[in-house]
Amino acid sequence: MNKKDGTPFKTSGSLVTCKGITSGIRGMKHGVLRPTLVLLDDLQDIESASNPTQVQKIMDIINKDVMPLAGEERLSVL
Repeated sequence: MNKKDGTPFKTSGSLVTCKGITSGIRGMKHGVLRPTLVLLDDLQDIESASNPTQVQKIMDIINKDVMPLAGEERLSVL
């Protein structure tokens, strides 16, 4: 977002990005920076919550794609 004159607003260095759980978040970076906080919300609807296969698919995405976003050196801390 820019000011009326086209220059960007100054920030505190924070970057906020929204992604869907199935939108290819594996390896997400901004330049060389990896996320330091991930918030997960509304991962299931009523239908997927009652389907064990769908529940396992979401758990696999969390474990294989979301958790490693911190990087290998920080994964053991999580």
